[in-house]
Amino acid sequence: MCGIVAGAFQDNVIPFLLYGLKQEEYRGYDACGIGFLEKKEIQIVKKIGRINSLVEKVQNLKGNIGIAHTRWATHGKNTENNAHPHMSMHRIFALVHNGTIYNYKEIRTSLMQKGYVFYSQTDTECLANLLEYEYALSGNILEAMQQMQQRVKGTYALCILNKEEERIYFMKKSAPLIIGIGKQGISLSSDIRALEQQDFSVDLDEEEYGYITKENYFIYNQNQRVTKKEKPIQKNRFQKKEISMDCYMKKEIFEIPYILENILKKYENGFSAEIINLFSQASKIVFIASGTSYHAALIGSQYFSIPTEIYFSSEFITEERKIHSDVLYVFLSQSGETMDVLKALEFVLSHKGITLGIANVENSTLLRKTQYSLQMHAEAEVAVASTKAYCAEVLLLYLLAKYDKISFCKENILLIIREIKEHLKNVESIENIAEQLKEKEHAYFLAKGKDYFLIQEASLKIKEVTYLHSETLYAGELKHGPIALIDEGFPVFLLGNKENNEALLSAREEVEARGAVTYFMTYDAKQDLGFLPLMTDFFLLAFYLAQKKGCDVDKPRNLAKSVTVE
Repeated sequence: MCGIVAGAFQDNVIPFLLYGLKQEEYRGYDACGIGFLEKKEIQIVKKIGRINSLVEKVQNLKGNIGIAHTRWATHGKNTENNAHPHMSMHRIFALVHNGTIYNYKEIRTSLMQKGYVFYSQTDTECLANLLEYEYALSGNILEAMQQMQQRVKGTYALCILNKEEERIYFMKKSAPLIIGIGKQGISLSSDIRALEQQDFSVDLDEEEYGYITKENYFIYNQNQRVTKKEKPIQKNRFQKKEISMDCYMKKEIFEIPYILENILKKYENGFSAEIINLFSQASKIVFIASGTSYHAALIGSQYFSIPTEIYFSSEFITEERKIHSDVLYVFLSQSGETMDVLKALEFVLSHKGITLGIANVENSTLLRKTQYSLQMHAEAEVAVASTKAYCAEVLLLYLLAKYDKISFCKENILLIIREIKEHLKNVESIENIAEQLKEKEHAYFLAKGKDYFLIQEASLKIKEVTYLHSETLYAGELKHGPIALIDEGFPVFLLGNKENNEALLSAREEVEARGAVTYFMTYDAKQDLGFLPLMTDFFLLAFYLAQKKGCDVDKPRNLAKSVTVE
């Protein structure tokens, strides 16, 4: 959610800022904006909607020092006033912000009592005015930032313009921020994707702050200068187009078999000794995740021979939990920046728990903070609705559960991959179902037993990209209330296998007797991972239905790929 790009360049920085924003589009956003220095004045340009509309407004502008942002609305509606960058009252500072300020109302009230005027509904504007206020007291921007650190409660990645200096100041707490170094100059971003035009990167850690110039960068922690290792930025890793499609979601669905082949090849000889020890010595595994990753954990956990528990990351710390030293806590997040997951991780780490992070983004916060880590190797997933990353998570968890017998499982996995390829060759029946559903507003997904975990993900995909209201139900619960909604033409999906078809057939008769249109889908439950070809069909159904309904398939409304707010 939200994206930050900033740069101090020898030449015009605006093309770089626009490139960076485009690279961060996948994160989800409602508005975008750019701020830059021009003759010791800060110029701001904002736009509701897509980045292309911003390009039209700034393509003829020039500036060497600039900040840019894509906003996903949280505090305040999607308006230009609420979009970033935000200016301080006397136009001394402008800043962009990712994160959430918990005590912004308290800060806002205090500043209003001192005569400050606010023009937005956001928590971010209070930071711009607080910085201006603290700067007026100390006369030193770094000192003012330190005072802000003491006063502000919440999470933030900040990039700040001061109208008097050709610098960009930054602050970070519990939100990603990276420095980029290149021949053009120095940059900052919340996402490594936006820094591909640079040569090296530097990761910022908690509570660090400082500034960049055209030639250098300066990092501080508690008033002490910090030296960091510069790492080469891998070029073109997010531009792979092995499969050409008209949108990312479809492309990524068709990449599923190749991604699974790559993961199998990566781990066919097993895992490192330290990873194996984690699982062999644990008395229990606790999986913590959100959304699609949570659904992957529900399925993947079934393959482990030791006890497992699965928690929504947003709920994990809402009650007192005892962290045990002999339990392995596994955190899953596609982006590795999911705020709920990182908050749960902080809790476990603070109680000396053993943690393993699984994410798809190299060098993400999750993979850096956990004691042990594994990358999904699903390659870049741009569409907001996750498809290939879900399959990658499931396969990786399966391989971890079978760490001592992967060679015996290989042939079965290859068989599943071949089945997925066959499904992808014949999608006409899926398109036909999508055609039948395009005018519908509601649907039920029914299953028995562990298949309920599968329909949760199928239903989620339908919700995410088509906006059709879909509910998941255990088939036996249908008659205990939900059947009241069934009327003529109501679509009902039933997912089963050879072992539970009888109970599902009974549910099918119940809904068809009341006019429902049913779709019965089965797989062989005796075959490990036998459901993956069927899940691919559900992903395709969501895609084709979204297209037929005229939805923005890759960028569904209100959603973000990387959920960096609580």
